Amino acid sequence: MAINKLTDLKIKNLKIKDKNYEASDGNSLSILVKRSGSKIWRFRYLRPDTKKPNQLSLGEYPFISLAEAREIRDEFKTLISNGIDPVNINELQEEQKQKEEKFKFVNIFWEWVNHQKLNFLDLGEITQGTFRRNTNIIVNHILIHENLVNKNVNELIPADFREYLQPLINQNKTDLVNRICQVIGRVFEYAKTMGFIEYNKFDKLKFVTHRSKNMPTLPPDELPLILKAINEYPATQQTKLLAYFQLLTMVRPSEAATAKWSDIDFIKKLWIIPNDNMKMRREHIVPLSPQALKILEKMKAITPPNYKYVFINRKYLNDKNKHTSKETVNTMLKRIGYKDKLVAHGFRSIASTVLNESLEFHQDLIEISLSHVDKNKVRAIYNNAKYIDKRFELMIWWSNYVEKASNISIL
Repeated sequence: MAINKLTDLKIKNLKIKDKNYEASDGNSLSILVKRSGSKIWRFRYLRPDTKKPNQLSLGEYPFISLAEAREIRDEFKTLISNGIDPVNINELQEEQKQKEEKFKFVNIFWEWVNHQKLNFLDLGEITQGTFRRNTNIIVNHILIHENLVNKNVNELIPADFREYLQPLINQNKTDLVNRICQVIGRVFEYAKTMGFIEYNKFDKLKFVTHRSKNMPTLPPDELPLILKAINEYPATQQTKLLAYFQLLTMVRPSEAATAKWSDIDFIKKLWIIPNDNMKMRREHIVPLSPQALKILEKMKAITPPNYKYVFINRKYLNDKNKHTSKETVNTMLKRIGYKDKLVAHGFRSIASTVLNESLEFHQDLIEISLSHVDKNKVRAIYNNAKYIDKRFELMIWWSNYVEKASNISIL
């Protein structure tokens, strides 16, 4: 059967008759010439479910051009070949559009607001002030960014919010940012409960604001200077590697100093610290990044065989059961000019700040990496392989951050 039989000239020359009639373009497309003078495109086909003949109007010529009519015809034929009836296309498109609208952050937020009003405010569970504050903080600081809030909640990750929160962070409005993150976390928890998402990546997300007065630390932007000073200081190789290892693994000074070869699984790339070595008296699992493993390989090369500890006490080389002092790194930091400014424990604060402010990782993952999570949560996370994989991602991300901050090959 011939196709593309019509041309614009032929269509324009189609004469009006006493009765409606059709002129075929071939391949299921024709144009109906009505007595009124209007010319309507028609598409004939067999419905994919019933195999019964059907026809659809595609629009009026010349508003729908010949080329456009053929394009629509081809699109409909593709739908039919996939078992989709073109008669339902508008319904399907509208259904898809409604679904897309429903999954947008902005719409889920307002749904959450209504849920808060009906289930908490109206029942006296929260005050009018709290309700208004939680709503306005998102309206004023998040909903103004249309490119962000019109995204599907399944596509959003914490890092997407960083660009819009950074100006507030730069103004030291950390409490405000924490409040925003807290409300965002609640919105996503609602989205999880309602089946919009499977996993709430924003649960308990916040920015670190507190520093221990007894544990001096420095802001992350000074990390390159700290690493440069350590690298240039004439300390032993073991002392420097101990500092780097503690920084990369985010453990406490005592835990790094007492690391045992028997606790390290090089095959699984895990360091399993027994509970008697931990401040919280519970086992702590540390996924080892490539950089941390490289440090261990270097320590193997410079440590005499059959020693119990990774970082040995070199004053007592005859005793294979003595480890280095937990104050080793602190002593070095004092000597390179960081007395009363930074202690080895402060490495953990730097890591916590960087990881929280990166908005890359769930706060629970950060807290467990620092061995801060409560006992029940530890058990739940340790028994879930998915979380171990996520913790590997976190440790690798942090190690890459440290290595980049060094600006030199320290590892």
